[in-house]
Amino acid sequence: MAGSGVTYDVRVWGIHRYKGARGTTYTVKWRVAGKRSQRTFGTLKLAEAFRADLMIAARGGVPFRLDTGLPASLDAPEPARTWLEHAMEYCAVKWPGASARHRRGIAEALTDVTVAIMPESGSRPADVELRPALYGWAFNATARRSPIPDAVEPAYAWLSRNSPLLQDMTEAPRVRTALDRLALKQDGSPAAPSTVARKRATLHSVMEYAVELELFESNPLKRVRWKRPQTTDVVDRRSVVNPDQARALLQAVWECDPTLAAFFGCLYYAGLRPGEARSLRVRDCTLPDSGWGQLHLVGSHQTSGQAWTDEATSGEERALKHRSRHGSSPHPQSSSCCSADTSPTSSPASTADSSWPGSAGPVSRSPRRTPTRSA
Repeated sequence: MAGSGVTYDVRVWGIHRYKGARGTTYTVKWRVAGKRSQRTFGTLKLAEAFRADLMIAARGGVPFRLDTGLPASLDAPEPARTWLEHAMEYCAVKWPGASARHRRGIAEALTDVTVAIMPESGSRPADVELRPALYGWAFNATARRSPIPDAVEPAYAWLSRNSPLLQDMTEAPRVRTALDRLALKQDGSPAAPSTVARKRATLHSVMEYAVELELFESNPLKRVRWKRPQTTDVVDRRSVVNPDQARALLQAVWECDPTLAAFFGCLYYAGLRPGEARSLRVRDCTLPDSGWGQLHLVGSHQTSGQAWTDEATSGEERALKHRSRHGSSPHPQSSSCCSADTSPTSSPASTADSSWPGSAGPVSRSPRRTPTRSA
């Protein structure tokens, strides 16, 4: 029976009586495949009854489990895992290595799926009550370190009692219900294709986690023929700012706040992501009087909300996208942005030297007029 998790190599010993200061106890001892097990009882009758059950199982050819040491006839089956339990465990597993934005995205997708697959009944709370219990507590590993708030406890209790079993998620109609919900916004209108793809990826990962735990034989999503919303990489030129419009916009921003003009100038001329521009420092910039310059990107400042960061701050510093934690990326800077002129129409980024003394200061300020990254 090697490798099956059970054995018939069992030996049951007598009952050991122990008289201590707090009373007398009776311990039944037995051995399963060379591994000793024991169970202690407060009365002799209970110990004798349990030993008799072991003897009957051993003589009757009932296999004993190697992990628990108990016969199959006595080993109570574990309660079936519910979808809610599985999703919460998945969040806890993913939490340490996920960015704050990724954590929030996981919670959003799982909240949509869980609300959609819950049974309809007269006692079911409204969705506006279920969502805070899931998004704000069940699928937030940091929040679960504290007792559940009274405001969401009734809704969470109902969810725990009525959650479908995880095995129910192998049924095609239920999977399709979840996918159809991910394709919609909260108001029922179609969600953006990129949003649907991101949330479907989360659901796929949750299902793969069940496969990893050997709870599913295969991923149920692969068996459902569901048409995804079409995505396109074509850019509508009518929605793109042309150079004249960009210079006019930067000029207007310059008149309000020159440092914000540096921020938006980096986005337009250098093609930086907003988070990358917020993490950029003057010392990371090579700004010649003429010709092309270079921005040395070292990080990205992401804003996601206090509920999703480890330090309970509204944002956090992260590595560059698709880069290691200490990775960096040299980025060419347009000659229009590196001109020695201080006019925002030609050099919004080069004005940072006049706005921020020293080489360690941030290139731009946030809209609240506070430095986007301290020195």
